[in-house]
Amino acid sequence: MARRPDRVAELWFLVRMPDGTILEHPVQPNTHVTNCSPDTFSAGGFTITCDEPMNYWSLRYHGLMKRGIADQLEPQATSHNLDDYVTVNLRAKFRASVNPFDAKTDLSPKIVAEFLAREPWSSAFFAKLKRNEEQVHLEQWGMLTGEMTVGTQRYDLNMSAYRDHSYGLRNWRQYYRYAAHFGYLENGSFFSFGSVSIPQTTTHVKYGYIYLPYGKKCAIDGHDLNLWEKGEITEPPKNYQVRLIANGKDYKVEVRAGENIPLYVQSASCVLFERFTEFTVNGIRGWGITEYCYWHHSPLEGTPEGSLPMPIVPGALSNEDTLVVDLDQQDCCVRSLTGGKGSQLAVATKIFNESGRSDVRVPKGFVVTTNAYREFIQANTVLWEGINELRAAATSGKGGSLEPACKSLIKAFASATLPASVTEVVMNSLDRIFSGESEIRFAVRSSGVSEDGSSASSAGQMETFLGVNRDELPVKIVECWASLFCHRAVQYRHSVGQGIDASMAVVVQGMVPATAAGVLFSQDPISGCSSLMKIEANFGLGESVVSGLVTPDSFTVRRFPDGYKTIEDRQLGEKSEVMQVGESGGLETRHSDEKVSSLSDKRVLALAELGEELEKRYGAAVDVEFALVDDTIHLLQVRPVTAMGPETLDDVMHEFDSSFSYKEGWLTTANIGEMSPGAMTPLTLSTFGRAVDWSMIKYKATKSGIVPEISRPMSGLACSANHLLINMMELGLGSEVMSLFGKFDMACIALLGRTLDEPTRDDLRRYTDGEANLLDKIWNAVCDILTIYQSTKLTEAWEKKFQDGYHVMPQYTAKEQYMELDSRMPDYAQCWCDTIINTGKSAVNSMVLVSIFNEQFGLNEQTFSKLALCLSNCENVYSADVPTALHNLAVDLSNSPNCSAFLALSPKDAANWLLSYESGKAGESFRSFINRHGFRCIREAEFREVSWRAAPEKIVAIMQATISAGLVRREAKETLTIDEIVEQLELRNPLTRRLVKALIPLARRGVASREWGKAISIRMVDAIKEGYKHLGQLMVKEELAPDTDLVYFFTHRELGLLVDRKDTSSLIKKALKRRAALPRQNALQLPELIKGNPRFDLLAEQERPRSPPGARRGSGEQLSVAGMPVSRGSVTGRARVIRNLQDAAEIEKDDVLIVPYTDVGWTPYFPLISGLATEKGGLLSHGAVVAREFGIPCIVGAKQATSLFKTGDFVDLDGERGLLRLAEQQQE
Repeated sequence: MARRPDRVAELWFLVRMPDGTILEHPVQPNTHVTNCSPDTFSAGGFTITCDEPMNYWSLRYHGLMKRGIADQLEPQATSHNLDDYVTVNLRAKFRASVNPFDAKTDLSPKIVAEFLAREPWSSAFFAKLKRNEEQVHLEQWGMLTGEMTVGTQRYDLNMSAYRDHSYGLRNWRQYYRYAAHFGYLENGSFFSFGSVSIPQTTTHVKYGYIYLPYGKKCAIDGHDLNLWEKGEITEPPKNYQVRLIANGKDYKVEVRAGENIPLYVQSASCVLFERFTEFTVNGIRGWGITEYCYWHHSPLEGTPEGSLPMPIVPGALSNEDTLVVDLDQQDCCVRSLTGGKGSQLAVATKIFNESGRSDVRVPKGFVVTTNAYREFIQANTVLWEGINELRAAATSGKGGSLEPACKSLIKAFASATLPASVTEVVMNSLDRIFSGESEIRFAVRSSGVSEDGSSASSAGQMETFLGVNRDELPVKIVECWASLFCHRAVQYRHSVGQGIDASMAVVVQGMVPATAAGVLFSQDPISGCSSLMKIEANFGLGESVVSGLVTPDSFTVRRFPDGYKTIEDRQLGEKSEVMQVGESGGLETRHSDEKVSSLSDKRVLALAELGEELEKRYGAAVDVEFALVDDTIHLLQVRPVTAMGPETLDDVMHEFDSSFSYKEGWLTTANIGEMSPGAMTPLTLSTFGRAVDWSMIKYKATKSGIVPEISRPMSGLACSANHLLINMMELGLGSEVMSLFGKFDMACIALLGRTLDEPTRDDLRRYTDGEANLLDKIWNAVCDILTIYQSTKLTEAWEKKFQDGYHVMPQYTAKEQYMELDSRMPDYAQCWCDTIINTGKSAVNSMVLVSIFNEQFGLNEQTFSKLALCLSNCENVYSADVPTALHNLAVDLSNSPNCSAFLALSPKDAANWLLSYESGKAGESFRSFINRHGFRCIREAEFREVSWRAAPEKIVAIMQATISAGLVRREAKETLTIDEIVEQLELRNPLTRRLVKALIPLARRGVASREWGKAISIRMVDAIKEGYKHLGQLMVKEELAPDTDLVYFFTHRELGLLVDRKDTSSLIKKALKRRAALPRQNALQLPELIKGNPRFDLLAEQERPRSPPGARRGSGEQLSVAGMPVSRGSVTGRARVIRNLQDAAEIEKDDVLIVPYTDVGWTPYFPLISGLATEKGGLLSHGAVVAREFGIPCIVGAKQATSLFKTGDFVDLDGERGLLRLAEQQQE
């Protein structure tokens, strides 16, 4: 799609079906499309919308497509046989896999030098080149996901995609020839290359690039695609080879092109041949497009069809203080003066006055402007006070107070009168416009400024009065203004971020004595199909149709590409009631037995022609209210419809999914699933997700030098249905494939607690496009060591900043608060980067111990058990301090004389008492705990989760339960000296024993360092979290959001748009849908390991009901689950199966806790339990670390344990062998 001046565009849209059939857009092979919207990327019914620059784009099309390939440019008789067409409904989203290739900056210098050297240099030559710089050309690869229905067959889309975005002026007449190739390979690589000849500047330019599977962008240094050898005097060749040089390698490209599909552009000055193509590159299969451009020797004569004139809205008012303006005056077209309905009627009046048509009219009248409304409010102090009270109710967060405030305000309106100045100009306008029409009745319609907009319509929420007498007019105008504050209208504006104190005009028109009336939709309002038009009508006034009083006649009109129309379906309604203006005014409803159609076929088709003309004028679909009098159509309302149609639940569920272009890639929920279990809010995804992803890439790319240039969004992490996953293939960038000291198996053990059969070393080589040589491996290892060496100092620097009071400064306005938060985003990302690298360093010595034990014992449970023994007495472990501090606090409280009173209080009151100075020593201990650990909570990376500092009652409730159950005593953990530990390890080699003895303290310090670094990063999260919380409060105060919680359902970028008051209604509607979808996203269960796109695993999971605990075992079955032993010891006890922290209050003393995972939110319960088994986790996961410090037997990676066991089972937990099983006594 190419947008050109005067609402003209060039469009080509092709679909190749699985059976090889080609579908074309109806305008093809010509590509000229007129009457396009000037504000959107839309043409010929196809719409492209940018959801997030350089990342997400939505594509929509719902209309007819031609079967087969049209190859004749000369005008042909358009077929009106539906068998020659098929209805296509496309709903898809482009998700970027890599950042764009910019032709200005990313071309190989060798290629640039070559094409410049071909040309004779002169000042004129370089001047032309400079002018060409005005055109910017970006190419970006990604995935296209969504669905497409062709006829009745539905297809799920999950395919590689290419986005070519140019802006500037492109003159096709300057092109002599070009040959372009775009393709993707089954190994996850993307490529684009070609040659172009523009005689006026550069006669033969070669270009191209390759993106390797892991995102490295490699400009092509040269290729042998010479235009004079490829179809110079014939059609483009079908089968040929091209040799490329890129990244220091040769690439042999075999091209096998399909059928030529001709497309004529810019008055047929050029013809393009588009071909669906198969590629083979160095033996790897691929698919894509080849496109050949030729100068066309027979361009079309004359001027191509242009667009109809679009209504021009004046930029400035001729009279800014006017109280009344006629519908045929220029100023009436300004929405801020006359509201949505009034301005659109004025535009329609202007259109048909200028067209000279006598069969279409807008009933004459005038608009009482928003100036008059403001003057009315200012003249009635009680109204201004009532509006302020209503605003206070709306921004207080107490939604229940809105309705009483609305009723009170409307009551105040009923006793208010129009100022004399307004009444005078209204009556003068009546006398002037309707002179000599003493018996005429009037239609008085509200026209809110925010009404009938593209993102919020307020349809039917405010009053319309029909059949109004002249003397009633002032009262009805006031009643229209009062309806602005009825509860349903206020509630709607509040819910979509529109101000409570909105502005309103009132439209006054003469009533039309309609014989029939109704509504017209230029596109099907239900399906959005552009080739179908809908009309509904009844006899008499259209109010019977609009209000739903009757079942009207319904007509479906089929529109063909050339404008030919036919009535495809008609359904005659019962039309039992007819509405008319009463003799003395007002409306009368009479019973009707009419069985005939309210509209003749001729009138239906005339209305359809009118709808198409209005659609062309506005550049968008329209809905129209009309009334018929004899042969004249009276337009009562015209509203452009710019929305692409409602988003489906699937659209919302997978809105933020990553582009999974490497179909052989492996992903895992391990590790990241502990930090961010379940689905995350959009705000957290857009900040935490990208910060962690950037940290992982920066660690490998910028500091380690492992990837000299990497160009892809969200590559270290991936997202599916708002769940985050780690890209296992990215671990290959630090493995033995690329670094001397890297070990992929060790990385898997650290993440998942076990090694993996896949991906193999060969898989990693394919992903990294080969294995690095020895020198590069050594260099990468040195860079890696230097990077992690600095991480402790950098993390210490962050700790110092927090000790010095680092926080987000609260501001007075939402915009200022957003700007303050935005300025902290680099700090937020850098803090995560430094602490993540520190975390990686912390695991090094533990992994060295694993390697040593592996040599003697193998990589099995025995090795992991021995490592757990080595790490069993770590000092200064931050997470383990939480349960210890709580236990000590519980002891202080149990010994306090106020203990009974403390237990009798509600958790919230008890927390308030502890925070006061009346609570003595216990309160001092509690305040100290909150100061040290108050920033922690469950799901700590999630901004929506409330910290312990903000909700201390959560901690207090645990302490009350602990003290009430008498669980404040804890047995001392057995401790061993390092010599004793080394002795128990049973190592044969004396040198190995000495090495292990030296490594144990280092490994322990690494565990402590990891937990310390994690705490530092969560301090940063807490600081930013408080900033967003304050932003939410300011947004409610400024009527930008209906409640403070909604702030978490915008992305950080969207919040910037919102505080700038850009498209607030559509953003809020989107956020509300996201919030409604989050529980469903949270209910999804992703497997720990996934190959390819997680969406297919989610679809399978949705079809499979979740089993309750214990449901998968048979009667009398000896049940056991293996996992990784991470804390030694064994215990037999009662199982407590809990799937979420909200149910943790059920935990009782000495339970063996079986959970999906643990994070710091679970730590208060560790003093209660006797053993722990988690489905997720590794050697250094939170549960493993804290369990070792408490001497609790623990295994991690116990797959499906929460489904196989149930609460009440007696189980044996063996922390030596890594087993969880039903106790034998229970079997008997």
